[in-house]
Amino acid sequence: MLDKSALQQLKQLKSDLKESKPTFDGTVVGSHGRFGFVALDSGDRLFLVPDEMARVFPGDRVRVTTEPSAKKQDNAVLEELLSSDLKTFCGIYVVKGDTHFVQPDLARFSNRLLFVPPKERGELSAGDLVRCSVLRHPFKNGKAQAGIIKRIGCPGDAGVEERFMLEKYNYQPQWSSAVQQQLEGITPDRVRALGASRSDVTATPFVTIDSAFTQDMDDALWAEASEDGWNLWVAIADPDALIEPGSALDTEAAQRATSVYLPGFGIPMLPPALSRELCSLREGVDRLALLCRLRLGSDGAILDHSFESVNMRSHAKLSYDRVSELFIDGNETGLEASVVASLNALRDATRALNQHRQRNALLFEDRPDYHLQLDENKRCIGIRRVDRTPAHLVVEEAMVAANRCAAECIARAGVDGVFVVHPGFRPDRHEGLRQLLKQELPHLETLDLAAPTAFKTLVDAVSASGVPLRPLISKMLARSTFERRAAPHSGMGLEQYTTFTSPIRKYNDLVVHRQIKALLAGQTPAELSDDALQAWQQQHQRARSASNELEHWYMCLYISQQEPAAEYTATVVQVHSGGLNLRLDALGVEGQVDLRKARKKYSFDPLLQVLSAGAERYQLGDALKVRVNRCALEECKLYFEPVVETQAEA
Repeated sequence: MLDKSALQQLKQLKSDLKESKPTFDGTVVGSHGRFGFVALDSGDRLFLVPDEMARVFPGDRVRVTTEPSAKKQDNAVLEELLSSDLKTFCGIYVVKGDTHFVQPDLARFSNRLLFVPPKERGELSAGDLVRCSVLRHPFKNGKAQAGIIKRIGCPGDAGVEERFMLEKYNYQPQWSSAVQQQLEGITPDRVRALGASRSDVTATPFVTIDSAFTQDMDDALWAEASEDGWNLWVAIADPDALIEPGSALDTEAAQRATSVYLPGFGIPMLPPALSRELCSLREGVDRLALLCRLRLGSDGAILDHSFESVNMRSHAKLSYDRVSELFIDGNETGLEASVVASLNALRDATRALNQHRQRNALLFEDRPDYHLQLDENKRCIGIRRVDRTPAHLVVEEAMVAANRCAAECIARAGVDGVFVVHPGFRPDRHEGLRQLLKQELPHLETLDLAAPTAFKTLVDAVSASGVPLRPLISKMLARSTFERRAAPHSGMGLEQYTTFTSPIRKYNDLVVHRQIKALLAGQTPAELSDDALQAWQQQHQRARSASNELEHWYMCLYISQQEPAAEYTATVVQVHSGGLNLRLDALGVEGQVDLRKARKKYSFDPLLQVLSAGAERYQLGDALKVRVNRCALEECKLYFEPVVETQAEA
């Protein structure tokens, strides 16, 4: 038996060995399994075995040491929990015998259950949707505990899906008393007084083009033919004129950062008194605007541009469908002659802009929108596909052109802006992309994949060769970021880019307005912080996630109510070793085909992302006919199966 001195020496030896072992800081990353990873600050990645993963949450900041592994990655050994941002979350209440849990609705949490102590349970039932708090972090012993903050409802309750999403993302539609008090001083008389001191362009027949139900209209257009091309004017609503920087309203708008558009419901960045009334470019009333005047060449090149604060008036509120009727059928009913002339000029000017971008930059891939029809109980009773029309092209090209001018204005001045920067291909995909080029486009094998022009070069080459690789290489792109200084947007093939055309809906656009207006006034624009830009971008990502999740939830419920034998045409949007991800063409609903237990043995080509078994072959972009195999509503997932044509049908 060791005496007390020997035990102390052994303890000290273990402590010395631990202190001598190098440690690394990083962030925990979850997975779809019980394991996880630690993304080190150095850029490396370590594996977390299930027992270690049980002691942390995704997103936790940890300090780790390493131990060898038989796999490619070394294992991470948890040494210290540095911080954990997970304080509250939403989830599903789970009862197993006498033990109660909550299953958090969090990305990459792998159906993990957190124990709910008896005193926290209240009158809850299995399947209830709840908002919770973390009572005990699992770092010490792998046993976390959760407390119940509130019961949101249960599946089947009217509107429970929307309430759950508002709780999950902590969206508060209400406005503070300080904001409401500030609004009392923003009146139509104040708008008129400010407008009187600006250039008056109210006689110019601007029009707004949007969906028929839009009320927060922040852009209006006018165009005319010129000797060498067209004059295009893009008027953008000017809420900055009514919102003092640093005020309660400005602070609230900055925190929200963006309007949130959920199916059947919206949470505006600015109060409706501004976003739908005094700032919205409503038909027939004078409004404050920041005007971008563009002079276009006959080939669609932007020859010159300028900005000015103006007082303007929309002469018509038009829907995409109404404008398309004019363009396609020549229907001029109810439209003033000056409006018709401007719309026809807008069609020609933006068509030239589009063709110029196609030759010199990159165009967005055409994708339809899908509008959900909800009843009075917030149940989805229909899904309408909305394809792009000629009117959509007019608005898109005018906005892109005006945004390019805004980016050039700020970049030329060498001041801070909110530039949308796209770095091109993800560095971790370079090796795989290089192998793909060697196999399919060998003349581009030595292409500099880090160059800003690499994506455009590949898109042009793919288009010329006819090889269907664009969906594949597009999946290798990095995400765009907000940056204070100009840099290329590789995804659009532009030297620099920003957005300023939605200041009612996006705070970063409002900030760009302020920077441009400061330059127009001969003042030095404000210095911006990287932290602020990152916070705005995170809010944009949260808004997209909330909208997409709620829309998918409604869609899953809708599909579950359809005829089980119904067949759908779908497009393959992702291929992996275990099956396919699909999107239904007519409805926009996404789901998967699980082939892991199929009788056939499928082989997967990770380079081309092709799954095959004999003559059966699946790849990105393939069109398939499918039917629903299973609706897993508790997971909000849909599973499809391919429809196999019989010989008679073929």
